[in-house]
Amino acid sequence: METVVSKVEAGTRLEAFVRGRFPGSSLTQARRVIDDGQVRVNDRHAPKGYRLRAGDRVRVEQAPARADWTPVPGAVEGVQVVYEDAELLAVAKPAGIPSVPQRPDEIGTVANALVAYDAGLAGLGRTPRDAGLISRLDHGTSGLLVAGRTRAAFAELLRAGDAGELHKGYLALVEGVRRAPWPTRVRRPLEARGPRGATVVAGAEAGSGAVPETRILRTRSGTEGTLVVAELRHGERHQIRAHLAALGHPIWGDVERGGRPLGDDGRLALHAAWLELPHPRTGHRLRLETPPMEPLASALRAARLPVRQREEP
Repeated sequence: METVVSKVEAGTRLEAFVRGRFPGSSLTQARRVIDDGQVRVNDRHAPKGYRLRAGDRVRVEQAPARADWTPVPGAVEGVQVVYEDAELLAVAKPAGIPSVPQRPDEIGTVANALVAYDAGLAGLGRTPRDAGLISRLDHGTSGLLVAGRTRAAFAELLRAGDAGELHKGYLALVEGVRRAPWPTRVRRPLEARGPRGATVVAGAEAGSGAVPETRILRTRSGTEGTLVVAELRHGERHQIRAHLAALGHPIWGDVERGGRPLGDDGRLALHAAWLELPHPRTGHRLRLETPPMEPLASALRAARLPVRQREEP
């Protein structure tokens, strides 16, 4: 496809322009084809944030994938239901399982398991493939995920998240034993680097302003590592990984930031252990929990730290 930018379209970011030319695609898929070099402006590659000018010639050599499909229903080994009622469904996922599919025919994700368990979740979410999930966990992270089972419940959970009313607790086994006291809060801006912004790194400590914050509630030290119990109110992608690495204590398995490898499948000693939230119908505070899963449990034993069913803040 090749088109000429009109005066009305001048000033539009390239990523938004490409998405608008392919109904059903997502901004993520539009960025992907741009990053892959499949989009040219005036016969040259341009970044996704390029502001188009009237008369620019835009050629798209590969259409972005559509995003208006729902996951294929299918049971996924290891995904466990932790809690359910008419408005909520909470599950625990093992490390090594993606949260949502990236292709219409992909299986083996949490979203596939959710629509197999409750067909009504198909099409719910920020995108139709999210199966009602209000947030996602990295492929290598284990732990809790929550889905809204109705559009009203999903919208209320998003509102609570934006208002900082969702408290997410994590367990992370990190490299080293800290000699100085651990900070109670880490406040550092995050920056995506590398191809497609795949690597998130933390900047210098910030005192004020809208900066991602990780709260360190407590720690337990072993022979080679330390278990960090942390909480997020507003979480960003790879926030805990980047913040702990910036302190000099990368998470086991986070090889790109200096952590030791835990196999060859990118799994991390990072576990989403609890979630506190207002119930979307009643407003009452609800706490959901799940004990440590692999590889965190084995990593804790390797660091000579006891594996507990729950870690009190």
